[in-house]
Parts: sequence; C-alpha cells; structure tokens
Amino acid sequence: MMHSIGFICIFLPLLFVWLLIPDSTSRANRKARSTANVMTEPKGISSETRLYRLAKQHRGRLTVSEVVINLGISVEQAERILQSMTDGLRVRMEVTDSGAVVYDFPELRRDTSDNSFT
Repeated sequence: MMHSIGFICIFLPLLFVWLLIPDSTSRANRKARSTANVMTEPKGISSETRLYRLAKQHRGRLTVSEVVINLGISVEQAERILQSMTDGLRVRMEVTDSGAVVYDFPELRRDTSDNSFT
C-alpha cells in the first residue's frame, strides 16, 4: 500500500505538469502568429500608401491574396481597402477571363525597359 502512494505522489504532479505544457505552448504559438501579421512599417504610413508601394512592386496589378501575403492583413481588410480605393481612374477592378479579381493601378503599369506606359 505504501509503495502505491509513493507512485501516486510522484506520478500525479508529473501528469499535471505534462497537461499544462501543451496548453501554454499553444497559447505562445497563437500569440506569435498574431504578432507576425503586424507590418513593420512606420506608424504614420497609411494603408493606401502601403498598397501603392506594393502595386508599384507588382507592376501596377494586385490581387487580394497578394495584399494579404505582403501586408499581413486579413482578407476582409484587404478587400475593404482595395474596394475603397477603387475609383475607376487611379485604381480599377477587373475580372480576368479565369475569374480572378485584379486591381489595376494604370499609373504604375510601366515597362521597365523604357519607362513608358503600356
């Protein structure tokens, strides 16, 4: 009887610690993922400015997925910002033959060889 009590006294605390470790690890992973999505730009730069910079890097054409990946924001945020910027002049929304939605920034669509508009 005494032998089984010693086993329980050692085993139960170890079991308790083992049960807590995965929970704390998953919380740490969730926190790390949420902070990894925050963009490291200076605070004064607007979402529109970040999108124009990204559009310039992508030769004047962006998809929602590219915005999400590069700016670390949600799909809903990316769609909301792009739709608010769409004015038919500087930013246009197009649907490709394959059904993909592309946001076109005509002023940023330049041929890199001669800096002319295409």
